[in-house]
Amino acid sequence: MIKPKQNRNTKYPTITSSKIFDGKTNDISLENFGQWRFHPQGLFSSVIFGPVLDYTCDCGKIQPENHVCEICGVESKPSIIRNTVIAQIKLTEPIPHPLLPYLMYHTHFFILPQNFIFYDEQQVFTYSQNIPEKMPMHQSLLYIAMYAYYKNLDFVELVEKYYPRLKGYFEYHTPEQYLQVAKKSLDESTKPEYLTNIFDVANITDIVVDNLKVLPAGLRQMQIKQFDEQKLLNTNKINIYYYTILKYNEAIANLNATNYQTIYLLQKLMQTVLQYFQEMIIQLTKKKGLIRKYKLGRRVNFSTRAVLVGDPFLKYDEMKVSYLSGLQLCYLPIVKKLIYEHNYTYEDAHMLIEQCLETKTVPDFLKQVMNSILPQYVLFLRQPVLHLPSTMSAKIVEFIDDLVIVTNQILWSGLNADQDGDTFGLFWLEENNNFENFKIENHIFTPRGELNYAIEYDSLLGWYLFAKDKQKE
Repeated sequence: MIKPKQNRNTKYPTITSSKIFDGKTNDISLENFGQWRFHPQGLFSSVIFGPVLDYTCDCGKIQPENHVCEICGVESKPSIIRNTVIAQIKLTEPIPHPLLPYLMYHTHFFILPQNFIFYDEQQVFTYSQNIPEKMPMHQSLLYIAMYAYYKNLDFVELVEKYYPRLKGYFEYHTPEQYLQVAKKSLDESTKPEYLTNIFDVANITDIVVDNLKVLPAGLRQMQIKQFDEQKLLNTNKINIYYYTILKYNEAIANLNATNYQTIYLLQKLMQTVLQYFQEMIIQLTKKKGLIRKYKLGRRVNFSTRAVLVGDPFLKYDEMKVSYLSGLQLCYLPIVKKLIYEHNYTYEDAHMLIEQCLETKTVPDFLKQVMNSILPQYVLFLRQPVLHLPSTMSAKIVEFIDDLVIVTNQILWSGLNADQDGDTFGLFWLEENNNFENFKIENHIFTPRGELNYAIEYDSLLGWYLFAKDKQKE
């Protein structure tokens, strides 16, 4: 049986191969799933990340839940698990944490992040200042030496305990020379407090890392195009970085030596990892990034807006909204309901909601699902905002077919709103308990102590009944 290799010191499965597919095939389309498979130790492995299709192994067979196929080694699970499993790449040569060179660069630290470091009897040179035939210093050893010098620890013991492979580089530069460069680096830093604060709180395994976390395969989109016998892998940029890192990692492992070529490959590996970190930040945060583009497909803050309508039979903290507005507001709880109680995949649930929003129609089945998640809490405010304390919280108690937002009229005077076409904006809240300041009863008075509501017959009666109910409680 094929099983992913596990590192004893971590719970993350390890990716060891740069190959995408296992074996050869003339057609790798989804229709021919079962005739091809991802490499079991590769970036898209079904063994590591879970099956491509629900409860279906790489052989194309539907299996009972948690069954492990004896041929391909894939465990039978829902395909949505590919969005959650994190793996790792075990680096042959340890590298400084990518954020440390970034920090040094922006604080004008002595060691530049993208240059080789050379040692001479009198001074330290960077690659741009010196001829390349000298053996450059290993940057990981430099960081370990700085950590040891700052913490007053034995440099050689740290290397032997955590990174024994690096002892071979002492053939070119002695531990004393590494410590000399480390001392010079710390002494000449323009802002040493930035780095020393890190040394105070971090362990050596946090400063020099030998593994790289890999995002779940489901968050890294890949399209495969077939041209006769040629395959075109149209993939996300972050997959290219993973692939490049694996190739450098394999090249360093094949050298099995400590020499100038190893240092060169290691430097290229470090540059690629730094570029990967920068790209990952973009992929996770920007509108066209992994999560917002492929998984959410919408704004992170779920919101809607509609024209205001009154209903005197609603309580002061209750409201009604349309089913279409509910799909936008309550996207997450609706999707969870469809996945866990109605056996939908994430893609199917997302497509169903998008189709409803596009066609402006909601089927009865989906209406029943939406009604089962009520009540749902929201923040609401008038748009445009005309009053300072105008953002309040309430709960949706009913979905309706009309494209309006319905509340009790007693709130309107506090929001400078009326029934002539004013618009409310709503924002979904996961829990109402964390928004005490937005409760409606906290907005009876303005921050200056003035009454937030005009004394009119309807609002006066409404607040009288509200106070009377509170006395009963």
